[in-house]
Amino acid sequence: MLEHIAGAAGWLTGPIFSKELRVSSRRRRNYVLRFIYLGLLTVFVVLVWLSQVKSSAESSAFRISRMSEAGRVVIMAVTWFQFCALQLVAVVMLSASISGEVYDRTLGILLTTPIRMFQVVMGKLLSKLLQLMILLAISMPLLAVVRVFGGVPWDFVLASLCITLFACLVAGAVSMFFSILFRRAFVTIIVTLGAGFVLYAVLPWMLMLVFMALAFSGGGPPGSAYRDAVMGMMHGNPFAMLFLATGELMQPGSLGRMGFFSWPLHCGIMLAFTVLMLFLCVLLVRRVALRQAAGDTGVVRVVPQLPPAPVARAPGQAAPGVAGAPPLPVPVLVPTPVAEAQAGRIRRLTGSPLLWKELRTPLTRSTVKKVVGIVIPLSILSVMYLLVGALGQLDEESTHIGFVVVYLIGGALITAVVAASPITAEKESRCWPLLLSTPLSEGHIVWAKAAGVLRKCWFGWAPLMAHLLVFAVVGYIHPIALLHLLILVVWVVAFLTGAGLYFGARFRRTTTAVVMNLGLGIALWVVLPVLLLIVVATFEGGHEDIAGVYAGVTNPVVQGIVLLAETAGADNAGRPLAELSYNWPWDGPGLTAGDTTALMLLFASVHSFIGFLFALRAMARLRRNIF
Repeated sequence: MLEHIAGAAGWLTGPIFSKELRVSSRRRRNYVLRFIYLGLLTVFVVLVWLSQVKSSAESSAFRISRMSEAGRVVIMAVTWFQFCALQLVAVVMLSASISGEVYDRTLGILLTTPIRMFQVVMGKLLSKLLQLMILLAISMPLLAVVRVFGGVPWDFVLASLCITLFACLVAGAVSMFFSILFRRAFVTIIVTLGAGFVLYAVLPWMLMLVFMALAFSGGGPPGSAYRDAVMGMMHGNPFAMLFLATGELMQPGSLGRMGFFSWPLHCGIMLAFTVLMLFLCVLLVRRVALRQAAGDTGVVRVVPQLPPAPVARAPGQAAPGVAGAPPLPVPVLVPTPVAEAQAGRIRRLTGSPLLWKELRTPLTRSTVKKVVGIVIPLSILSVMYLLVGALGQLDEESTHIGFVVVYLIGGALITAVVAASPITAEKESRCWPLLLSTPLSEGHIVWAKAAGVLRKCWFGWAPLMAHLLVFAVVGYIHPIALLHLLILVVWVVAFLTGAGLYFGARFRRTTTAVVMNLGLGIALWVVLPVLLLIVVATFEGGHEDIAGVYAGVTNPVVQGIVLLAETAGADNAGRPLAELSYNWPWDGPGLTAGDTTALMLLFASVHSFIGFLFALRAMARLRRNIF
């Protein structure tokens, strides 16, 4: 029986997954990664535990009663961290799963083997997600130990792990699907993250607004039909399902008021969606493999054949083939370059050829993909603004804060992904040694790559600046917010660009560089503030506002909220500059507009200088480990 099950599993995954199992078991870095991950989780659990049961003035009975509360907080934090981080890593890991095979021209070779296309797709998916599954599995004993102290039902632990696992499968399958359509890994990552944001955030929010409008149009508040529709929609959203499960953990009985809730049904829906995406991947991979086997690599453009040039004859010489004519020597023809034959002349460049190439390289060369990538986001944003305007909330402060936070996170993600890609793309295409053999200096290469990053990531910040400009003209945002947010965008771009170029010079693969750049931002702007809050709550020493100071100094989202809280909304937009008072997340009086401008310039100078130092380190590492 076990042999039949093992045989069926082996047929399903194929030899690609089996090879990954053997290779990963021999890599030391995988064991180091697991040790570090489990060690960090253990430290986090200990800190949260101490922060919850730290009071020594209370009785033992009180401290024992706090253990269940501490267990709930620990498991909730670990669950949400794994849920968000593993999905992001899955998207990055699968971003070059198929495009890498196409670019290396090895996909067509797989057709000569007995491996089926379904096994190729499944092997790629499971082999890339193998390490994530192991990290998810090794956290179970830690969660089980915390659960012993009470307060955490076993159903929540099982539900959270299953929701996280199937969410990672969907994220990986979608990333693999887009890796077939796009050659560059960073484009795949950006498109996948955008698709996930639309599916999990924008569409549910828009549908909820529509349901509310329909319910209120009937003359009364939303009823049971609205509640059932919302709950049905949530069963296709892993974020909503984990949020509901967490609410039941923290406040038992809360789901009874929400209606029907079934996490196994949600997992079934996610599994069905994964199967659908894998089916589409199999169809597309087969088409790409057949084209590559027929000679179309998908990378090199087929050069059209030129007609042979006529051969000049001497005066009085008979044409070839005429009786009595002496044989002519074989002429040596100098072929005309294709570009010169088609365009008439070769285009001459002035200045840096690398800078010219970086500024002219688009995200995608397909006109259809460009049109779709412009029309769909603009249509979604237009519908969102129309719905918010129909509800009369465009003049609200919270509305603009929400839009700006989303735009800030999206722009930072796009910049982090794009900045880590240009150098590793040269390495993966095997053009890096050729580029380093040119007379171009290290500084010239790095600054040209930085200019290319700015050229490619501008569209990620365009919605933010357009939102601020339009609503400043309308009168819903104070004009000073344009200056403050522009300074904020400048330092975020400078910092992430320098860090991304360094990681690109440090590592060989785009996926590794992207993970490190994203991990740096998450560690500085999310993990460290949370750890500071826990440490301050655990060891009281009169520094309770240190976490707020750190978040205000480093976190762009916190800075954006502080800036918009005083300048957004119809009530704030018309106030004089002298009346503005910005409440930063530390003790003390509010800062004036002039002081806030000086503070933002200080933040921008420090972060831009750090980005410059990263760029210098990237220059120093360009000629190390070339091959």
